[in-house]
Amino acid sequence: MPYLTIKEEELQGKVAFAFARKADELFGDVEEDDKGKVLNNGQKTGGLNAVYLGLLQFEPTAIIQFWQCALAHQKKQPSAAIIEEAIELRAENGEDEEDLFKEAYQAIDTAGFFRKKLGMFWKGTEMMPETGKTDEEKEQNKMAYDVIMEAKKALEA
Repeated sequence: MPYLTIKEEELQGKVAFAFARKADELFGDVEEDDKGKVLNNGQKTGGLNAVYLGLLQFEPTAIIQFWQCALAHQKKQPSAAIIEEAIELRAENGEDEEDLFKEAYQAIDTAGFFRKKLGMFWKGTEMMPETGKTDEEKEQNKMAYDVIMEAKKALEA
């Protein structure tokens, strides 16, 4: 598991229940049916997918989101601003930005806790090139699929 140094203390990130809860709390959405009726008693879901997809898109804030969730098991959780400072310090000390993304992505990807969920994510992604109502939609989905798969390859290298 990855570590983040905050105020000279190394904090270990953990990808498990607390991670999932925090991801849903901070980055999830309330699901609604097609008529706008709230589902699941208004409970937020999809936070893991939001963080994971952000990493696949090399979205800088996704690294902060990852650490907010990965440190959710800590009794005293650092704020997003403190996490941001710690990440910036790593970058200032010569750590490559891509390495920060790889570390976060691989921590989620190798966590047995999310194996089924991520399997479903990749199954859905594999169907992208064939989905769409028009040829134009199918082509756009194929391009999006190619970008995601290229990012996956870079993050797994």
